[in-house]
Amino acid sequence: MKITFLGTGTSMGIPLVGCSCAVCHSDNERDQRLRTAIMVEEGSTRIVVDCGPDFRYQMLQYQVSDISALLITHEHNDHIAGLDDVRAFNIWHKKPVEVYTCQRVQEKLKLRYPY
Repeated sequence: MKITFLGTGTSMGIPLVGCSCAVCHSDNERDQRLRTAIMVEEGSTRIVVDCGPDFRYQMLQYQVSDISALLITHEHNDHIAGLDDVRAFNIWHKKPVEVYTCQRVQEKLKLRYPY
């Protein structure tokens, strides 16, 4: 099993827009972090946990060409705002991407993404 940390930043990423603190202006690559997400791979199965606004960039950065499923932990925007970008996988592979989550989150997602 392989686990890739796609992002380990805060809900707004690091550096934070408009911030003047030392961390946000640091040249240290550890202070350049996308919003939290991981990718778990086992054989040909690839599951991405959470799909925030950095999802598209994360997929491009790690050259991900297909995913088996998404696991959404909760409905906060920093965990779901990238869902629209999942459509690229649907288009190229002509199949749906499975989305796993609890009932409460599923209901919220259907409200936010009725299409």
